[in-house]
Amino acid sequence: MQQQSASNEPVYVISVASRLAALPCWVLRVLDQEGIVVPVRTDSNRRLYSDEDIAILARVRHWTEERGVNIAGVKVILEIENELRPKSADRSGVGSVDTLVSPDRGSALTVSPKLPLPALSSAHNSTDIK
Repeated sequence: MQQQSASNEPVYVISVASRLAALPCWVLRVLDQEGIVVPVRTDSNRRLYSDEDIAILARVRHWTEERGVNIAGVKVILEIENELRPKSADRSGVGSVDTLVSPDRGSALTVSPKLPLPALSSAHNSTDIK
């Protein structure tokens, strides 16, 4: 039997996970159906969530409630994070830059996760365009 880390051990039933993540149970069920956060299932088909699942659920709540991201956007964000994780895990330098190349479009996107995005100035107003 494989040994699981403490943060990845599924221990929380859906009602407890719901309270910890500050999301209603129905949202956790939808996220499970969409494949965003898929908990471990017991023999009796109960969902069990780990600490890692709770952390992801908290981030999903932040993105959806505070940033206005929809479920499709959450999926994209998590996919991008999963793609970047192995590359950025080897690097410890501040300001490292990753370049992603889209295989279907051939275009490159440069991502600099350590640098803040510039703030939009109020001078760039849509009413100024003529």
